Amino acid sequence: MSGASDTFGDLVQKLSDADAEVRASATTRLMLLDDAGAVEPLLRALEDCSSRVRAKAALALGHYQPQEAVTPLLDHLANDQSARVRAMSAAALSLIGGDAALDGLIPAMKDSDPRVRNVACSAFAQNKDRRAVDRIMELLEDSEWHVRLAACDTLVTLGVADERVLSTIEHLRLDPEAAEHKEGMVAVSDLIRSMLATPKAAVIVAEIAGFPPLDAHRRADLREVLEHVRERLGDGDFGTPLSSLVEDLAERARKLAEGSNG
Repeated sequence: MSGASDTFGDLVQKLSDADAEVRASATTRLMLLDDAGAVEPLLRALEDCSSRVRAKAALALGHYQPQEAVTPLLDHLANDQSARVRAMSAAALSLIGGDAALDGLIPAMKDSDPRVRNVACSAFAQNKDRRAVDRIMELLEDSEWHVRLAACDTLVTLGVADERVLSTIEHLRLDPEAAEHKEGMVAVSDLIRSMLATPKAAVIVAEIAGFPPLDAHRRADLREVLEHVRERLGDGDFGTPLSSLVEDLAERARKLAEGSNG
């Protein structure tokens, strides 16, 4: 596995290791290095035989946001057999932005996997781009509660709050899944806060969850990722549980609708 003292060259070399776990770990650490020279090896990792490595490479490319990654990411978004890789490719394209990336995300809103539909839809809110409003409106009828939520949130962010959007938000708010979502977000917020406060807690959680045994390198990698996240987020984030997304969305939509009618 990749060690904390690995150099850039060590990590690039490990992308050719026979063990997919080694390649996956090296891919993550290349992202954490914040070295633009990682883009080329990450583009190669995007074609790895392991879907886990491909997904991590897509995520890392989203971090670096190189324009030369748009075409291969679009190819994986459209054709990769792994839904996880498709979702990570969509997330990366959202971060990169631009016409080619956003145009390629529109057909992904018909992907068979709800995670991909969700990420592709939310990309237009993140980029404040209205080109896909008609397609996003179709997602108000999606079979998955979380996709419908993402569609409503994106539409409201883009300034669309007609009767259909308002009605969908109300149904989302009253759906039993809203309570499950709220409970889940509180639990996630608490877990993230505890991990950021005590990185060693992540090791315990990973072991309880049944992850592969964590050797010294895995433990070091996990702690480094958490320290990196804590440094990026700063103090105060996750201080309030993310438990009121649906209620907040309903309030935002109401104010938008009132402003439009005023």
